[in-house]
Amino acid sequence: MKGYIVETKKYLYGIGVSDGIAIGPAYVVRRAKVDVFERTIPRSEIDSERERFRRVIRKTTDELEAIRERMAKTTGESTARIIDAQIYLLNDPKLIDPIIEGIETELKNAEILFERQIDKIIAEFSEQHSGNTFALERVQDLYDLKNLVLSNLVGVRNYVVGNPDEASILVIPHLAPSESVQLLNKNIIGIVTERGGETSHIAIIARTMEIPAVVGVPEATEKISDKTLLILDAQKGIVIPNPDSETVKKYREKEGIYISRKAKFLQTRTQIPITLDGHRVTVLANIELPEQVELVKRYGGEGVGLFRTELLFISQEEFPSEERQFELYKSVISLLAPQPVIIRTFDIGGDKLTYSMGQKLDPNPFLGLRAIRIGIVQPHILKTQLNAILKSSAFGNVKIMFPMISNLEELQKAISIYEECKRTLAGKRVKFNENIELGIMVEVPSAAISSRYLAEYVNFFSIGTNDLIQYTLAVDRGNQKVAHWYQSFHPAVLKLIKETVSSARLANIWVGVCGEMAGDPRATILLLGLGIDEFSCVPMRIPIIKSIIRSVRYKDAQQVAEEALKCKSHTEVVELLNTKNKELLPSFILNNAIVPMQIPKLTPAI
Repeated sequence: MKGYIVETKKYLYGIGVSDGIAIGPAYVVRRAKVDVFERTIPRSEIDSERERFRRVIRKTTDELEAIRERMAKTTGESTARIIDAQIYLLNDPKLIDPIIEGIETELKNAEILFERQIDKIIAEFSEQHSGNTFALERVQDLYDLKNLVLSNLVGVRNYVVGNPDEASILVIPHLAPSESVQLLNKNIIGIVTERGGETSHIAIIARTMEIPAVVGVPEATEKISDKTLLILDAQKGIVIPNPDSETVKKYREKEGIYISRKAKFLQTRTQIPITLDGHRVTVLANIELPEQVELVKRYGGEGVGLFRTELLFISQEEFPSEERQFELYKSVISLLAPQPVIIRTFDIGGDKLTYSMGQKLDPNPFLGLRAIRIGIVQPHILKTQLNAILKSSAFGNVKIMFPMISNLEELQKAISIYEECKRTLAGKRVKFNENIELGIMVEVPSAAISSRYLAEYVNFFSIGTNDLIQYTLAVDRGNQKVAHWYQSFHPAVLKLIKETVSSARLANIWVGVCGEMAGDPRATILLLGLGIDEFSCVPMRIPIIKSIIRSVRYKDAQQVAEEALKCKSHTEVVELLNTKNKELLPSFILNNAIVPMQIPKLTPAI
């Protein structure tokens, strides 16, 4: 292909954080380390050096505020808040004062003092949160701030993403929050980064802007040359440098199928998800930011089944005030009214952490102080959020969901705090819906097993399959060394789902699924047959899930579920689903939405 660099084809693997396929030349941006040299200044230059440093801090702050303003106008206020933590730290006396003091007492230049102080802050934060993927993504934000300030001090522009002259795939070590806005109105059709994860700011922005992205590709900028033809498969997390003509042809066809499939499935977005024999369920969306409400509407979501509120504040130095939260929730609820919006209270801890927690990481964060446990131990956090949600309930149909409930005492305590908030607001004559539906995430085996008792206290269950699988099978879903043991269709997992559904039926409450399984087309018939009333998934998957539901009979789905529950292994369930999906679904769905599952080999490289 004319104009492209030719290299040996080799697949690169990372984490797909959005949907879609991109094919185009690589636009490689490499980061040169900002060289900082130690220099002793004469006493006569103390004032000028001090003023030079303050001038750079003001300049960098102004740059960040301008970027924040532009980001707020284009991608929304919530994504723009990613910049707030950097602005906050940049003007924090803990960072600034030691540098001013060092100029005056050590007679050293501002660059070396700044580098020394921010490296100290980064080291302290990294030590406190070692092993926490979510926290390490926040560490990267600190490195971004360090390089931005040093670039201004030294006088180089190291953090500028240019505009390629043709539609290209950006390949970059890491995209700083301050750089994300540079993607707008540019010829960027895909993104590949060396660092980042599913909760990184670039992952959130890629999903919001619907740009195919693969993050966490080691040494991508070294292995890919500028102008090299790339194929980016965001769904599978694959990057293919310089593919042969046969591979290009195959992916061009896939790209065309993806586009036509998307258009075809979109035709069902306004249709009711009802089976051929009249069984009605609902299909809602999982969202992280208010800006994604437009995606919910575009893809035909019947509301929001999971609003992950903690991701609004991933980079914040302080927990958001009640008023700030109220405005955010109100904006989402009012835009979707009368459709429901299920707000999950902060699920912080485990692989999710905010600067504002100010606590050291638990030795085992997934089994430590996280989610509802933090709300119980630090009730002011939960009360602030519940007050904001209650106040916003006057503007639409909101429901509240507590995460990681593991026993009845936790649920009773959470409800007690909720009732206290209601009494406080009522005493202040604040308007709110006094009959908000309360639910819990069933994501711990103990909750599923004791769901019969928990059901007496709530209006609904929502099964978080991601955590339920990893807690049931003792498999870290983020650890590639044990990825083969993460089995979504393990018989134990299916039995826990069935037990939860049975408990819900006895209590006459509804039950949904909001984990990744809800958006997996291969699992739709099985979940339908197990008795799931609500499917909540990423917005782009909604039309596909609706199409599958409208193509089968509930009676047949129940039969599939009965057979699956008799299986003795994950392998047997997978083989059953591959066969039954092929038997029951029309060819259009089979050819465009169902990828037969492979049987995993339990021999990962360690």
